[in-house]
Amino acid sequence: MAAPKKSEPGCRRGFVETLKAAYALATDRTD
Repeated sequence: MAAPKKSEPGCRRGFVETLKAAYALATDRTD
């Protein structure tokens, strides 16, 4: 999994999407 560049806008959004994906996997959900 590639980490987004901190200088790029949307870095935080990408991080949130990663958290959502991890949460979905952890809770065994398909979003």
